[in-house]
Amino acid sequence: LTTYVDQGVRHQQNFLELGLIRLNDVPLLINISSFSEHFCLFLTTKIEKTLNFIERTFFMKQESTPHCSPGNHRYAFLKRRHLLLAASALGVVSSAFAVKKPQKTPAESLVIHHIGPLSGNGGGASPNREFISGAQLAFYRVNENGGIDGRPVEMELMDDEQDAGKTGQLFREVAATGKMLALFMPRTSPSIRTAMTISEQTGIPIIAPQTGGSFVTEPSKRTVFAVRASYRNEIATAVQHFHTTGLRRFAMINEEGPFGEDVKVGLEQAMAQLKLARPGVHTIANTAIEVAPGTYAASMEGAPDVVFLCIAAEAAAQYIRTARSQGKHARFVSLSNTSTAGFIKALGADGQGVMVMQVVPPPQASKYGISKEFLAAAGAGGNAISHGALQGYISAKVLIAGLRRASPSISAASLIKALDTLENLDLGGYTISYAPNRHAGSSFVNATLLSRDGKFVY
Repeated sequence: LTTYVDQGVRHQQNFLELGLIRLNDVPLLINISSFSEHFCLFLTTKIEKTLNFIERTFFMKQESTPHCSPGNHRYAFLKRRHLLLAASALGVVSSAFAVKKPQKTPAESLVIHHIGPLSGNGGGASPNREFISGAQLAFYRVNENGGIDGRPVEMELMDDEQDAGKTGQLFREVAATGKMLALFMPRTSPSIRTAMTISEQTGIPIIAPQTGGSFVTEPSKRTVFAVRASYRNEIATAVQHFHTTGLRRFAMINEEGPFGEDVKVGLEQAMAQLKLARPGVHTIANTAIEVAPGTYAASMEGAPDVVFLCIAAEAAAQYIRTARSQGKHARFVSLSNTSTAGFIKALGADGQGVMVMQVVPPPQASKYGISKEFLAAAGAGGNAISHGALQGYISAKVLIAGLRRASPSISAASLIKALDTLENLDLGGYTISYAPNRHAGSSFVNATLLSRDGKFVY
């Protein structure tokens, strides 16, 4: 019971800010204002199970024992009513750190805004939550150590439902308050493009957009700071790998919009450099969570050796399951946007041999200092351990480094100046380097294969 209480105290910030508590690894969305009631119920349930076990095992047979003796195996136990009284007392413990109603952000806090898909039907909410969980770990860690010169860092989450129009609306509303420091980790290419226009107009920086689209860094944008490598780098690495093994026929399923166009150009450029025939490219809606039968059939014409799946994780998993069920033997490649626990789970046994490109080190690889640090932080709180969560953690570390350099007079303008001087920042085997005219932070790319048990093999 002490463990449950300690975990609640230690991770109350994650619980409250995300509105998420994990019971037996099942996420339950809760009303923040009723946190105390839910947590007390959780404790009471655990206590009740413990009491039932004690009663079944010992109490009924040994109720007549007059006293407890350390040397006697026939222990006498407290009456059930005394144990229940102790259980109710634990409610005071949980309510001591629970919040009865939403509280205003302290004036001294550094509030960072995230606008991205937290709900909706576009398939972006699930991977986005993994990124957020990783970022929250980094913020929790820095706050435990005094924050930024004594000021805690808080992330305010805003749901754009994977709608670029809503992204712009929310961004403008927050920017109009005059208190916005940065837009952190926006997701999906249409939403990021919309945000970039507002960022340029308002001077509020966008830090760590969740895209590898070349439009973010080419040409360099004054207010946009990318952390990860580009999708075109990922594709070029994969094409070169397969070319060396003798595979020549390529196809692609991409999505409409900036992301889909960017990866299409990347694949065509990579193949042209190797003097290979133009690939067959088939496009689906950017909110689609499955590939229509007609599109699937068209992509399989000519029996391609390799199929790039530059689409949402749900749609990519459905495509691969369909191909496996029909006995297709093409190699399937997905980009880093699908490197999530949800993608692996959706693939199941059909995931074996699927190549997933990565833009961060292996989360479990202790030879990377950043992975070792992340693994310790994530394991302590039972958080998701994935490439997506690690990318969120790294992104938050970059933001924190910028805030430290901009302190004590932190503003949107001073944060931009601070990041412009963030050169060769070694986070532990993962280097970030910016300059005033270069805002592409990292070029790290690696290829992984999924094993039969859903593990990434390097």
